[in-house]
Amino acid sequence: WGVGLGGKYQITPDTLLKADYYHVKGDGRFLLWSNSGYAIDDQNNMHSNEFDTVSLGITHQFTPQIRSTLGYGYMKAKDDNRFAELQRTSTTQNKQLWQGWVNVLYNPYKPITLGIEYVYGERETFDNRNGIDNRFNMIASYDF
Repeated sequence: WGVGLGGKYQITPDTLLKADYYHVKGDGRFLLWSNSGYAIDDQNNMHSNEFDTVSLGITHQFTPQIRSTLGYGYMKAKDDNRFAELQRTSTTQNKQLWQGWVNVLYNPYKPITLGIEYVYGERETFDNRNGIDNRFNMIASYDF
């Protein structure tokens, strides 16, 4: 199950602010950068993951063809439950993580979009191992 709340606010005609919050228990399919929804113990009992996420983003349309977004996302899993105990040594399940990104997208003409994005993030597993995500992405898309 889960509950979410999101909103957007048009700061100016060219600037949009978006924010989302989710609290989820027992599911990991619908949100990026979340853990598995559950873990199975040696008695074949299922134990739910429980976590909270927050994401914020601000998009500005500089010209009719150029826009940019600055964003931030954070996920914190409950670490005092049976799921966390079972996943203590897992390298794929996160106790917490955050990621920030900035991009520039260019629409030379409809339906083509070209863009570049810089992403930086950090993660911590349930046994306190850390990782860093530091990369550039380039995109080309065609909107049907």
